[in-house]
Amino acid sequence: ATKLEEVGAHVVYGVVGYKAHAKMLMIVRREEGKAGSSILRRYVHLG
Repeated sequence: ATKLEEVGAHVVYGVVGYKAHAKMLMIVRREEGKAGSSILRRYVHLG
């Protein structure tokens, strides 16, 4: 998590004392759309 934060990622930690057996990664990326407009794309990985 520290390395991700060092390169600008926003890391959200779970509840202290609560054990979860799933991980989620969401990337929000600004991309160029039609006619020069910008759109946000979301990519999600669940594991």
